[in-house]
Amino acid sequence: MSLRQFGASTAIYAAANVGGRAASFLLIPLYVRALSMTEYGCLATLLFTVQVLLTLVDLGMRTGLLRFTMEYRDKQRIGELLGTSSLVSLLSGLVVTIILLAFLRPYFRNLLRTGLVSWYMVLVCVAALAQSLSLHVISYFRALNQPAVFMVAHLMTAMLLLVANYLALRVLRGGVAGVLVAHCVTYSVAAVLVSCMVFSGTGIAWSRSLAAKLLRFGFPLGASAFAQIIMGGAGFYLLGYFVGLDAVAVYSLGYKFAQILGIVVILPFQLALQPYVFSHLGCPDLERRLSRLLTFLLWITVIGSLIVLAGSRIIIPLIAPPEYSGAFVAAIWLVPAMGFIGLYYFGATLLSAAQKTLTSGLAVGACLVLSILLNGALIPQFGWQGAACALVASYVVLGITTFTLGRRAFPMVIEWKGLAVGACLFLTALLLNLTLSDEGATLYFVVNIAILLAGSGLSYLALSCGKRASLDMRPVEPSISLAPPVAK
Repeated sequence: MSLRQFGASTAIYAAANVGGRAASFLLIPLYVRALSMTEYGCLATLLFTVQVLLTLVDLGMRTGLLRFTMEYRDKQRIGELLGTSSLVSLLSGLVVTIILLAFLRPYFRNLLRTGLVSWYMVLVCVAALAQSLSLHVISYFRALNQPAVFMVAHLMTAMLLLVANYLALRVLRGGVAGVLVAHCVTYSVAAVLVSCMVFSGTGIAWSRSLAAKLLRFGFPLGASAFAQIIMGGAGFYLLGYFVGLDAVAVYSLGYKFAQILGIVVILPFQLALQPYVFSHLGCPDLERRLSRLLTFLLWITVIGSLIVLAGSRIIIPLIAPPEYSGAFVAAIWLVPAMGFIGLYYFGATLLSAAQKTLTSGLAVGACLVLSILLNGALIPQFGWQGAACALVASYVVLGITTFTLGRRAFPMVIEWKGLAVGACLFLTALLLNLTLSDEGATLYFVVNIAILLAGSGLSYLALSCGKRASLDMRPVEPSISLAPPVAK
């Protein structure tokens, strides 16, 4: 795969994630209009809990599927890899459900302050298990570098989720429980349909030795993903406990809009980066390619941030009642965290290529402790602003630490000039957005358009200079060896 093909794959993955995740944003007007502010805060907490459980159910099996698909397809054992990884996720989901229902119900009863906690917990566990299995089997198309099929599967699931939620809230008047049932039904149907399509072609088998291999590879990644999402979710849980679910509602809406940057820019880049690096481990100029990809990541993050914030300024007042007005400022505060998630993904990919996933997990674990301490100290004093500061600080430390460790394990050069200019522009854009958040729309958009044009021009110059200075970037056939390059 050449860099041009990498760019095309990234664009398709972006379309898949925009379409797949767009459902959650299209549902925001439905949620905030059909539910009270307290109910929306409760729902936001529960849906975030689903995302937390996803990491525990998955246990890194999706990344393991990506890492070993080519190896086991060459051995004609791909059905064994798919079957074993899926069964590990299923068993993990059952264990997580038992633990949650047995030990954590008292905490959620105090947090949500409702008599339906047990029913909510069951629905949350079923939704997490169904979503994990559907994402796992869909990831098989990503492992085969078939982004178009991957996109279609995500878009179909998103359409079904929209219909199910509309019926649950507008037709059946199901409230928070109805939304959770809609998620359970949607992802269960998607998991069954895609599994039938995939396993009919690959077959299905189970191997105890392969399960142990996948757990050794994936458990550090699963623990890392769990710690990472808790870093983002500590604010939800502590805000609800110390301040109230109304504060969770405002913070959650701002968080949702800041996440657009991750969905449209960061996550598609990661989805394309992992298979690209894993399939080019023998290329002699991979270090130089990675350098250009890092510069590309920074500049699309800058441009994407400006577009996301401008869109948030327009959309939030249109879809949400006036009591959610603080959500736009929350989005500005949270955008830097999404940018540093991209740097973390880049460093984690380097560590995975060097088969040092434990290092990534330890870095995330250390930053998780930092995040909890910061949230506990700042939220009681500053509310959602304290949660936003804690999140940004934690991800800045995580991104820089993981990338530094990844670069040591998997050496690469860095285009410092392009990165420095991009970082300065990013900080300038954020400060101007905060300064102009209460100003008139005309001044706000004139300034943002000027920054966007300047960023686009500078990014073109930076990437063009990097291209002229780089080695020949024509596609090179990778060698069969999957060993990481020796550090120089």
